[in-house]
Amino acid sequence: MELQTPNYAAMKVEQYFPFFMKVDTMFTSRDSVCGQKLLKTFGPNGLRIFTTPYDYLASLGIFTPLTRDEIRAEAEKRRQNMYVTQARGKWFEKEMIAFQEHLETIAKRYADRGWKGKNARFRPRTLSSALQVAIRFYNHVDSCGIISHRQIHQDIVDGFIFQNPGYKQPLRTLVTYLNRHGKVFRKLKIEMVNLNIPTDMFLAPDKCNELIKNWLCSEGKETKKGVIGIFMLMYAQQPSKLVRLRMSEIQRNEKGIYSVAFGSTELELDPRISALFDRYLEHRHALSMMEDDLQNEWLFPGRKYGCHMTSSAVSYALKDMGVSADQLFATSIYNAYQSGMRHPKVLVNAYGISTLTAIKYLKLLDPRMYDEADSASRSQQYVAN
Repeated sequence: MELQTPNYAAMKVEQYFPFFMKVDTMFTSRDSVCGQKLLKTFGPNGLRIFTTPYDYLASLGIFTPLTRDEIRAEAEKRRQNMYVTQARGKWFEKEMIAFQEHLETIAKRYADRGWKGKNARFRPRTLSSALQVAIRFYNHVDSCGIISHRQIHQDIVDGFIFQNPGYKQPLRTLVTYLNRHGKVFRKLKIEMVNLNIPTDMFLAPDKCNELIKNWLCSEGKETKKGVIGIFMLMYAQQPSKLVRLRMSEIQRNEKGIYSVAFGSTELELDPRISALFDRYLEHRHALSMMEDDLQNEWLFPGRKYGCHMTSSAVSYALKDMGVSADQLFATSIYNAYQSGMRHPKVLVNAYGISTLTAIKYLKLLDPRMYDEADSASRSQQYVAN
């Protein structure tokens, strides 16, 4: 290799002088030089800047150079500490520290069982990603006026995911941690909700009126399809939840009017629907040969003993009507909005759907009103605290 010019050499010596000066003050002898200490002092980025003098000392055999994995691990460790530092002075500082320690314990547990190197299942970047979403989530929680992890509830989680859909998967680690160690009053969960709504999901008014008219007039065995269709189109019930309705959840008053608690609020059915319900109960039969009507607790009995109707059976029945469960659900939410049910909590309490789903449709139907409702909700939380 050709020698460089004196000017080039002088420039490089001046550039690398701080590195050698720092090494001289750090170590008392040649044998005490350690790659790990150099990494701790200069950091991954510092070693990148001083690659030439670092490699030079390593080539002389003064110390054993670090592997790429060791350097990357240190870089991720600095990132993790940076996220935890962002919580300094806030009520969730201790929570971030405890969460970091929890993640490190899991990582060590995997490593002790042989999951290392290429087979590692809990890499340093995994910890960084979890802490990144944790600090973002806690800042969101703090902005909602919450001052303790025990006050965190499902609406907070749903709102965060709606505003940050890309963090839904990384948030699972924190949610699992909070459920096990956070002493929350109710377990939190990550709702599997698609935030995109196809444009053909809403049925035309004429189609809705036709379906409702046919269902209300159904007789005999067709009353089962009628009740299912009415519950899905008028009360936003999805197949998976509809088939799990129990007979004990249906109440009938002295006037012959039925009421059903789809959510936390009991809804009184329209008299025409109550009449349809009466006709259905006359033809409700257990489908299992070894079971009678009184033994089966489900509103829609299934073909297996003691079981309810399956969701796939509901979807199959809807195909004969030329509609899908998603269309009935979306149209039901739209009609409820048109009727004045214009706040997520109202939809949640009335129909038993998730807050995230209610927010999704509300923001689609009226973005301005959603922003106003969200702003009002934040103001109420601020005043309460």
